[in-house]
Amino acid sequence: MVAALVPAVPGGASDTPFFSEIHYDNTGTDTGEALEVTAPAGMDMTGWSIVLYNGSTDVVYDTTTLSGVVSAAGAFTVTYPSNGLQNGSPDGMALVDPSSTVIEFLSYEGTFTAADGPAAGMTSTDIGVSESSSTAVGDSLQKVGDTWVGPQPSNFAPGLETPVAECDVTDLTLISAVQGPGSSSPISGSDVTVEASVTAIYPDLGGFMVQEEPGDVDGLRSSSEGVFVTPPSGFDFDSLSRFDIVQVTGEVEENFGNTQIDASAVAVCDADPVEIAPEAFSLPAGSNEREAREGMLVVTTQDLTVTSLFTAYRFGELGVSASGILRQPSDVFAPGSPQAMALEDANADNLLFI
Repeated sequence: MVAALVPAVPGGASDTPFFSEIHYDNTGTDTGEALEVTAPAGMDMTGWSIVLYNGSTDVVYDTTTLSGVVSAAGAFTVTYPSNGLQNGSPDGMALVDPSSTVIEFLSYEGTFTAADGPAAGMTSTDIGVSESSSTAVGDSLQKVGDTWVGPQPSNFAPGLETPVAECDVTDLTLISAVQGPGSSSPISGSDVTVEASVTAIYPDLGGFMVQEEPGDVDGLRSSSEGVFVTPPSGFDFDSLSRFDIVQVTGEVEENFGNTQIDASAVAVCDADPVEIAPEAFSLPAGSNEREAREGMLVVTTQDLTVTSLFTAYRFGELGVSASGILRQPSDVFAPGSPQAMALEDANADNLLFI
């Protein structure tokens, strides 16, 4: 028997945008999660949104507000971090126009009726194909004509095109002021513009790190000089290089205990790159010491031992320690005893995820 892969060619021309490709699950740590929408080239998608639904609870778990213009490809892709798209049984997505009208409500691995959000009361349409933990990395589900097929090698379009931003903001906020001296930002919810050097780029995590240039460091060890940035939908991560100077405008927010900027605009400045030297860091380190270096480049000369693989397969993280393998407190002392609690605190100070 001979079979051929079917190329992903959207069904006939349509002025109405529709979902045309998705990848949400694969073998090992999920990677390259994304949704593609087919739409007329040149169409302004600003104000549209993609709303993600959990089919077990029937409620919204994430919303991406779109901004930008569809490229000549006649389609665009929205990327998500490794845990951004839930793995079904079932889950779904709604494409919503600027008037909050649901244009399409699809699901995978079953159907459900939405309980909230713009699709409330609507029953999803199952695309009829699915992915699993054995799906090959690089595959996706694709709409060919009027039928969804796959998994097969992905064919995602580029992101939305955004107007070129300029580094023309003069009212800048220092990252140290964004981070503040405490465990959360003192200006969370405020709109700011920061200008800093790009230290790390993480497309699969949906963002990048920036850190103040040496001349803008406040010198206080209680506040960090780095912060994570989530760029606008469709942002081209290939437009960034390490140590580029960028201006980032957006809202300061907290996410799982970490300060970040939800950017509405990112401009790469016409300036020489500024290399950031990593700061020395060693274990054990308490919460205050870690908070003061949140989002910054650090380096250690310690010998580190892998002591935890708990999140290795889900998030690609390794837990390491400078004190060898860390014992479970209840394996050494009576559970709840002062000694067990003290060891739990010591373990936390000696554990670092990389």
